[in-house]
Amino acid sequence: MARKNVLRLRYTEKFTSAGVQTLYSSKVEAGRLHCYQSLSFRIDELLEDGTGKVTLFVDGHGYQHQLKEFDPVNKNTLIPYTKETWLHEGERLGLELNEGQANVTVAMYINGYWQEVKDNA
Repeated sequence: MARKNVLRLRYTEKFTSAGVQTLYSSKVEAGRLHCYQSLSFRIDELLEDGTGKVTLFVDGHGYQHQLKEFDPVNKNTLIPYTKETWLHEGERLGLELNEGQANVTVAMYINGYWQEVKDNA
């Protein structure tokens, strides 16, 4: 059985302009496979009327695969996503806020593990 190495990742970004805002994780390195067992995110400010949706997706080799859409999202609330998600070399997670305000801070927390991928050639 392949060795599992713990992942505890945190990504935070303060967006300075309003509009569509996207927070990305780092890309999975060559020779690795990531398994994200739980993910959560927090947004410190939303539109005053409470509208706006957040989309969690995998960003890969020229594609985006939507995992879940959260609508509506309350500000300063930790929102969980607990479906196990596998990412391969070169892929990353994206969290898109479609109607973000200026000076909003978005944080994403990921727990899981990574394994080495061996070439069988």
